[in-house]
Amino acid sequence: MTYSIGEKRYISQRFSLGRHGKSHGTLAIGPGGKATSITINGPWRMGH
Repeated sequence: MTYSIGEKRYISQRFSLGRHGKSHGTLAIGPGGKATSITINGPWRMGH
């Protein structure tokens, strides 16, 4: 999914975390390929 805010273009990519994909999030990539924001919903544990 690609959306624009003003003249900046962002790419939003959804991803799944965990063995069963219970945790999911959205990664927003701004100009230059840098992640501008990461939103994670659901149970989250580091190292999994």
